Amino acid sequence: MEHRRYLKILFAVLVAFIAVNTLTSVAFSDSGHKHRHHGAHEHGAGKLQLILDGKKLDLVLTVPGADIVGFEYKAKSKEDKAKVEAAKDKLKDADSLVTVSSEGSCEFSEGKAEIKQDGAHNKWKISFHAECDTPSKVNELNVSAFLKAFPRIKRLKAEAVSDTKQFAGKISKKKSSVKLW
Repeated sequence: MEHRRYLKILFAVLVAFIAVNTLTSVAFSDSGHKHRHHGAHEHGAGKLQLILDGKKLDLVLTVPGADIVGFEYKAKSKEDKAKVEAAKDKLKDADSLVTVSSEGSCEFSEGKAEIKQDGAHNKWKISFHAECDTPSKVNELNVSAFLKAFPRIKRLKAEAVSDTKQFAGKISKKKSSVKLW
């Protein structure tokens, strides 16, 4: 009987939360104007995710396009298209942009950049993949060369996970190397 009462209270709280959330959204929406809500992003800031699964290391950075090429709209002019291609070429050379503990003996393959356009804004998803001979020795990440190559990026929110460990922290121009675990 006590369990049933608990479920009723939990359900009531959930319904109240949804109702308040819905009412708040309606109250603060710009009624009468149709627009798409873009995910909030901050220029100069991005996200870095590192996954170490066995000997495989995947590093994904997500940043606003303005921080990579200086604009977020879809490139149309020859000059803008050239900036996009130059940035993509630079991002192919993962070894020159990011390093992990040398004791891990990781070898990066070619980096890839994917541009996700959302209206007038775009995000760049940059992926680096490596094979590590000694993954247990991978305990440090350095992105100073990446931050120098793309100086508009001021900070990255970093998250890392392995088979047995996890890390969350911040990377900046002043602190571009972090101990992962």
